[in-house]
Amino acid sequence: MQRQVAQGDTVMSERVDRFFLQGTWLEIPVVRGFVLRDGRIALWRDYFDLLGYQEQKRRLPSPR
Repeated sequence: MQRQVAQGDTVMSERVDRFFLQGTWLEIPVVRGFVLRDGRIALWRDYFDLLGYQEQKRRLPSPR
């Protein structure tokens, strides 16, 4: 987790997810947003750069 902020019933967090594919680590920056109601998660959304992920995946070595 890199950052987390909250205001009222809204929580936002920023992190980097890592995936090990074909012998290589991919790093995907992700922002997650929650809205809480009555102490429960009412809304959950993740946002990430799909183009950045696709570019990293494109550079992976070909599977053998």
